[in-house]
Amino acid sequence: PIGLLLLIIVSFFDGCYKAGQDIYLVGGGDIITLQELYQNICCFVDEALMEELNQRLRRRFQTVSLQSAFLQGYADDLLYQLTWRDPESSKQIFQLLLDILPGDI
Repeated sequence: PIGLLLLIIVSFFDGCYKAGQDIYLVGGGDIITLQELYQNICCFVDEALMEELNQRLRRRFQTVSLQSAFLQGYADDLLYQLTWRDPESSKQIFQLLLDILPGDI
């Protein structure tokens, strides 16, 4: 049933793409437009299947706390900076840092 639901939704969005393209190019749809789109999809699909889809999307894209998101972004950026390669020496930054540390660790 969920495969059929996804096929119907994809077909619906494919038909509405050109009509809604201006909205998305300008910067996104407002809540009223999204509510109308949801109601149009509900006309083609049973409400119970839409509720199941909503629950699956919520579980897939669970919200996290602001602190957790910040710490994850900070750690990702730090790791990216440490693994970046210096163009002159072709070494990664963490290798350069280890080379300049005094003595054996």
